[in-house]
Amino acid sequence: GGGGRAGGGWRGARRVGRARRDAGPSVPDGPPASYRMGGAGEILESEQLEDGRFNMLLEGRFRFRVLDEAPPDPYRTARVEEMRSVQFSEPAERERTVDAATALFREIARALELPPLPEQALSPERLASEIALRLRHTPPELQQILETASLPARFETLLGRALGWCGRLHLLAPFGPATLVPRLLCP
Repeated sequence: GGGGRAGGGWRGARRVGRARRDAGPSVPDGPPASYRMGGAGEILESEQLEDGRFNMLLEGRFRFRVLDEAPPDPYRTARVEEMRSVQFSEPAERERTVDAATALFREIARALELPPLPEQALSPERLASEIALRLRHTPPELQQILETASLPARFETLLGRALGWCGRLHLLAPFGPATLVPRLLCP
């Protein structure tokens, strides 16, 4: 993919990038360290808060790798490279995986009253992101999913997490309502 700039002087821009802060060591007197991979999104809405920060509603567009970073002025800017996902090898595998992940998540979401998935058709990349955010992954786990280039591997991680939730639901079933355990899909 081509390079571009993310973050920084976003005013008037329609696209902005974000990389999570890294819990590792930072440069003294410098900005906090960030992971070298992040996500870029289209700005759908934004509002400036009283303290000068902004709330933004973004729609994800692509994953990126930071090539280099400019000093903050006042925001961080970076030259980035889009990181394309490794797709499924067969359309049938893609369809089976997407269908299984969607159905399993919907059962868990119903049982745990999690926010539903968007109604419109989602690309596999977007579906993986939506499920990851709703299954309550920790920030380091979300970063690991973001950095996983292979879509089949991302879905393997997500399905493993979903099956873990099924196990918890089965464990708690005797202590909760009958609707607690999704009976259709959870083993």
